[in-house]
Amino acid sequence: WSLIFQDEFLKDLSQIKPGLKALSIASLFTSERFDRLAVAGLLRRAKEVGAVTFADFVMDQRGYGLDDLADIWPLLDYVVPSEIEAQIFTGTTNPEAVAADFRRRGVGNTILKRGSKGVTAFTPEGRFDCPAFKVPVIDTTGAGDTFVAGLIHATVQAMPMPQALRFASAAAALSVQAVGAGAGLKDIAQVQAFLAANT
Repeated sequence: WSLIFQDEFLKDLSQIKPGLKALSIASLFTSERFDRLAVAGLLRRAKEVGAVTFADFVMDQRGYGLDDLADIWPLLDYVVPSEIEAQIFTGTTNPEAVAADFRRRGVGNTILKRGSKGVTAFTPEGRFDCPAFKVPVIDTTGAGDTFVAGLIHATVQAMPMPQALRFASAAAALSVQAVGAGAGLKDIAQVQAFLAANT
């Protein structure tokens, strides 16, 4: 969806139509051409057609703060920052306070990627923690992106949150066992086999 930064795409949101299950902004703040108004329009259209919306984070390239994206937060069902990113943006190291900050801004669910400490989800149903799988780590490039992809898949498949976190964590665990952002992960069957072998 990097095309959202191109003026010609902004003139036509017809690609965002009923049947779209999920839309992910990967990542907020990622580009020097980041256009918060364009992102808000894209997310608003996605919500109109019934899609679940997600956003990953990177560090702020443009000097925006959370307040500058006030029109975006209520349009996001899930934000999935790393714990460090979330702490920098919110100014607190307390996970509950981080989640409360995003909830106050209108975000439905906050998922914190905590590296070797696993992941923590804050949802309207409560807090859910999932430990990281203990695997040999070769290269962490793309692990966070792989986690988000797994989370999106699990959410679209209507997995309960604990199961969704475990599925996404398994995808990330496979990813870090090979060099490169996607070399360690082949398909869903591989994730399912990994989960079956790691109960």
